[in-house]
Amino acid sequence: MPADALAAALQDGATVITAGPRLARELTDEFDRRQLARGLAAWPRADILPFSAWLRRTWQHIAGESPATLLDSGQLLAVWTRIIADDLRRDDRRRPTATAPLWNEHATAKHAVAGWRLAQEWQISLADCARSPHPDHRRWYQWAREFSRLCARRNWLDEHTIAARLQARLAAADALPAELFAAKLIWAGFDYLYPQQRTLLAAWKKRGGEAEIIAPPTAAAPNIALRAAARDEWLAAARWARQKLTAQPDAKLAIVAPDLDAAAAEIEYALNQILCPRRLVDPDDRAQLPYHLSLGKPLARYPVAAAALTVLGVCAAAMKKYVAREDIRALARLPCIAGAESEATARAKLDLRLRQRTAKISWEWLLGAELDACPILRRALTQARAAAANIAAKNSFTEWARAFTEWLKIFGWPGERAPSSEEYQACQAYNKELRALVLLDAVLPPASARAAQMWLRRKLDARLFQAEAQAAPVQVLSVNEAAGQKFDALWFGGLREDAWPPTMHPSPFMEPRLQRRAGVFAARAEGSVELAEIAQRRLLASAKEVVLSYTKIADGVELEPSPLLAEFSPAAEDATAAATDFPTAAQMLYRAKPDLQRHPDARAPQLPRGYAGGGIGVLADQAACPFRAFARHRLGARAVAENEAGLDAAARGNLLHRALQLVWERLGDSKKLRELNSAELTEIVQTAVTAADAESQKLSDRGREFHRVQRAWAAEVAREWLAVDKMRAAEIAEFTVTAREADAELELGGLRLNFKVDRIDTLANGKLLLLDYKTGANLSTQWLAARATAPQLALYTLAQTAAVETIAYAKVRRAECGFVGVSENALTARLPGMKTLAAVTAGEITKFAELRRQWRAIFTQLAEEFMAGAAGVTPAKDACGHCDLHGLCRIDAAAGE
Repeated sequence: MPADALAAALQDGATVITAGPRLARELTDEFDRRQLARGLAAWPRADILPFSAWLRRTWQHIAGESPATLLDSGQLLAVWTRIIADDLRRDDRRRPTATAPLWNEHATAKHAVAGWRLAQEWQISLADCARSPHPDHRRWYQWAREFSRLCARRNWLDEHTIAARLQARLAAADALPAELFAAKLIWAGFDYLYPQQRTLLAAWKKRGGEAEIIAPPTAAAPNIALRAAARDEWLAAARWARQKLTAQPDAKLAIVAPDLDAAAAEIEYALNQILCPRRLVDPDDRAQLPYHLSLGKPLARYPVAAAALTVLGVCAAAMKKYVAREDIRALARLPCIAGAESEATARAKLDLRLRQRTAKISWEWLLGAELDACPILRRALTQARAAAANIAAKNSFTEWARAFTEWLKIFGWPGERAPSSEEYQACQAYNKELRALVLLDAVLPPASARAAQMWLRRKLDARLFQAEAQAAPVQVLSVNEAAGQKFDALWFGGLREDAWPPTMHPSPFMEPRLQRRAGVFAARAEGSVELAEIAQRRLLASAKEVVLSYTKIADGVELEPSPLLAEFSPAAEDATAAATDFPTAAQMLYRAKPDLQRHPDARAPQLPRGYAGGGIGVLADQAACPFRAFARHRLGARAVAENEAGLDAAARGNLLHRALQLVWERLGDSKKLRELNSAELTEIVQTAVTAADAESQKLSDRGREFHRVQRAWAAEVAREWLAVDKMRAAEIAEFTVTAREADAELELGGLRLNFKVDRIDTLANGKLLLLDYKTGANLSTQWLAARATAPQLALYTLAQTAAVETIAYAKVRRAECGFVGVSENALTARLPGMKTLAAVTAGEITKFAELRRQWRAIFTQLAEEFMAGAAGVTPAKDACGHCDLHGLCRIDAAAGE
């Protein structure tokens, strides 16, 4: 139907029924523009609405005084979810637990509802579904029958059966309101009609109603071009759009993709690059966009709505003793609550402290001194907890909607700053979904806070939200959304052989034979081709100029165009839309870059003599990389710590370390160790491990069973290590453990170091054996290198006034306990893992007294470098693999230049 004829029909009172809401808005806007062009200041609103809305309005008009309760999509899904859950629970009671299948009830319900919709639209008999040989099909039939019984008993009506009920009323002999058939029905934008729609339309005409279907256009555009893009297909489309708008600013353009959901992000980025590069620099730029992306995102993915869900999750936890650490961390980072800006720094520090806490945090701890710097956040959390104390464990959804609203008000959602237009609309959409939560009371019993939040999240996930905007010249549409619309030019992209025609899947809950017999496109091998051909013909006729495009190479694989493009030959690229004419934002920035001068600065200010640099890590880092030492020990740079569930490797090492320290505090020397029988030693070890574990539990969120296993492991490893100590005393010589965690101080090159020596054994000859406990598998023994990256034992040696005979790592590891070290005593060097000092130095050094002089020179040089401010990014071999400062030193970026 020509546009003029359609406008005249609307002026005469006709009703236009569209295939979707997008076309309804377009036709309404077009009608209003025509009325303005006629010079009218006011006119009756055009009666244009989508098919589903017309069904609801018509049913309400003829339903009578007590119409059925119409279930919305959320209620419908809730009813099916409960039917499925009840059925599965009954089935589980009859089935042994070991053979029970795993079900996602909500996901199953979504597929089941889709099958119900398919059965209604294609008029597939439920009785035929009951005779399927497949148990899943018969199970779905039982669910559908139970749903039908519930609807009959409670007078419910769902959106997929309105057409059938309406058709039945039209076919009945009872009288209907005459005004129902006064308006002519014009169906627009339908590529085809479902059997349900055809039956309804036939019944409408039989009762005297007038109806007309606007057939999709078939005359192809006079100018059709096929373009094969080696890469950046959507950047080419964006340049094409800019070229068209440059030549004709008021042009109406469309960019269409077969799978818009997958391509939306890439298309949006390309349009921002070419049409509005400011958006890439400032995503909050509120200037009117020259394009409109029709496909919305789930409302739950919008920051302001996600923030509301985070707040509600914390508030629900206020009804319990503990709150999840990650929930509080997320709350502290939210920009959409009161105090987010004024307490931003304090909340960032709170987030860092929370990273090192256990997975569950008590409310008493949280509301204590930890929130002293965040009074606004503390006040909100305190009020939320007080409000939660007065809420029952289970409530109606109406009560939960009221409680959720109050909680959000306590936290000042959606924040202190004025929201953008998109944020404001997202807040309005969220509030609408929150109010709609009360509708679940009609179909679900009272629920817990967690269940109510789960349903709210599901509603937000199901709600596709797109902020309203003024008419934009470039419309980004899916294939179905473009139905019935006219454009000046259209780009139809993404037409690879694996994407067009799109892959379709029949309903898994219905016999494919039944679906094929009904004519369901997705159930027939040729069905997707038929649908794609219909849509492609319609798109080719919807504009004067059409560009068809596909990507030739994706992920290194060469692709062919869709077989539906066989009649078109690839065209040469249009020179007027070349990349040189319409560069991307990145290209423009690169071209405008200034000539930068390099000023290497690898030296920090010099430090005064006597500077207290910390512990052994200063020289270890200086040896590994001077910049690492500067960043860690002068700038205080650290990777953000993250507490792991249970005990991490360092905490488990500390558990063993502390247990062995307590054991030797009781034993004192090897003689006492050798005198103990097995039971006595076990008792000492167990006592020490239990005491050490009591300290480690403060850093863990695991239960008693976890720590019981940890204690058993630690006790076993400790006994293995003590067996090594006993063997050393028996085969080499007795010893006394004279120091455990001994404080030591050392000054080198003006740098003062303070550290602790793990263990010092005094031997029978009065000399010392120094031990450094290690639980790792790979131990570095680069003690003699010019830049020793593992200097612990060397510095332990330099800090001693008595003569040192042996230094070694005490490898305390299950089934691997032993030594890794060197000794000037040939007898001690016989121990597994030990070597003589002469063997290590190829005979050049045989006594530690000589080695001490060499070490002092090496570490004095490292200390002097640190004191002088040497901070060059010159890492030793493999040093970068154990560093967490790459983002600060930018060595990877420098390597790529």
